[in-house]
Amino acid sequence: MSLTLDDLRQPGFGGRVWGYDRDEVDQLLASVVVSIERLQRRRQRDAEAIERATNEARRATERAKLADEAVADANRRAERLVAKAEARAEEARRELEAVLASAGGVATESVRAPTTAPATTDGGHDLSSRLPLALRAARALLADARARAAAIEGEGEQRSGPAGDGTGSNPEDHSSSSGSSATIHS
Repeated sequence: MSLTLDDLRQPGFGGRVWGYDRDEVDQLLASVVVSIERLQRRRQRDAEAIERATNEARRATERAKLADEAVADANRRAERLVAKAEARAEEARRELEAVLASAGGVATESVRAPTTAPATTDGGHDLSSRLPLALRAARALLADARARAAAIEGEGEQRSGPAGDGTGSNPEDHSSSSGSSATIHS
């Protein structure tokens, strides 16, 4: 037989001469009803708390997944920036070496040429006058390379931002910071 709280609130006991005291039985049943109601309320509160904890755990898992994705994206961006910076540095190094080689050739020719006659190994042009120009061009390339490296480092720091929040701009959207290039005119 299944009992409900209403069955306990209004029991239907038959009468007997030598049976239990009806008032004591009623008090016991009232106490049982109060205890059961208290347990039901506690069970409801516990179920609600479990539901809240489950929802919070689900949200925390989602936030952790988003944070992991942001970190992975920031790492990919940083790797691209480093590769781009290395490529730019290598390009600047090659340009500088070419200018220095050209300037060195002009300087060597200037030193070898007799002091009374200008060096004219370049199709009759005065090479000694090109030496200061070549040195200026080499210095300009070196300054440009340093500026590019600083800009690339700045982009990397801006991109990494706090906690990979993505506040940096896309490296593909930027061209070189100075855009200048030194050329030697004969």
